[in-house]
Amino acid sequence: MTGGINKDDPYNPEDNKDHVGMAFIRDHLGVPLNNAWVKTIVLLCFAVYLVVASWGITNIKEGLEKRNTANFDSYSVKYYDMDDLYFKEYAYAISVIFSGPDLDLSDKDSLERIETVTQVNTSFFEIFFDN
Repeated sequence: MTGGINKDDPYNPEDNKDHVGMAFIRDHLGVPLNNAWVKTIVLLCFAVYLVVASWGITNIKEGLEKRNTANFDSYSVKYYDMDDLYFKEYAYAISVIFSGPDLDLSDKDSLERIETVTQVNTSFFEIFFDN
């Protein structure tokens, strides 16, 4: 009374009706897809797809243009253009952290060594561990 599959006869055709899409593929597309020339055409189409996709991947433009996030007549578009023009070369500041058990920032010698590291192209290890 609730439906489902008859436990006594689970393989009867009333309970196991074919899906329309599967029956169409089985009955109408199965035979042509087994021909060698159709398989060749499908593989060639896939190879062309892979070539075009590989070319597309190499031409992806990375990043987000901020000007595209605002309306074309917005005042912020001019700001984004000026920001890109004048502030893109040094957009990200580099942060340096000096730490250690023997580092005393109130000591003049330590501050001079830190200044030397930041001003001259000298290795941090040469200055602080050259004992």
